[in-house]
Amino acid sequence: MTDENLIQIQQVSKNFGDLALFENVTFTINVGEKIALIGRNGCGKSTLMKIILGEEPADSGNITRRRDLKISFLDQDPKFSDGESILDGALRHVSGEITSVIKEYENAINNGADADVISELSHKMDALNAWNLETTVISTLSRLGLRDINQKISTLSGGARKRVALASAIISDHDLLVLDEPTNHL
Repeated sequence: MTDENLIQIQQVSKNFGDLALFENVTFTINVGEKIALIGRNGCGKSTLMKIILGEEPADSGNITRRRDLKISFLDQDPKFSDGESILDGALRHVSGEITSVIKEYENAINNGADADVISELSHKMDALNAWNLETTVISTLSRLGLRDINQKISTLSGGARKRVALASAIISDHDLLVLDEPTNHL
């Protein structure tokens, strides 16, 4: 592998029982590349993505990932917890302390908290350098048509839920963004 290689797939095969889903798949994903897997339903695109992510084993072949590789994944059918807000869903893959402070700050602003509480949370945001992330999150959600960050995801249409998951994938710190049927439900 070179410094430009994120993942190398060599001679990867996957079977389900006697059915060969795919055989001897070989390719490399390099920094900056955009790759599409195109095929009919049931041909193994999602399974190959799960193998790339390390969520499912290949029957044969080798997968080599860059040691420090960070992958963000948009599932074709994203799941959310009951009661999650749009902001919660968008921040689900961001580190805990920063996420907590951003949520506290947004809740304080939206619920009319007193100036001392907002000032204290502003200082925490400064200390964690969370302002840029908050701006990125709100801007990304807005560009995807999601403006009420406190709205519960359970009240959203399938397309809007997919956009929350897409925002989360985009916002997360990653080297490789993997999208499984990103326009499903849109």
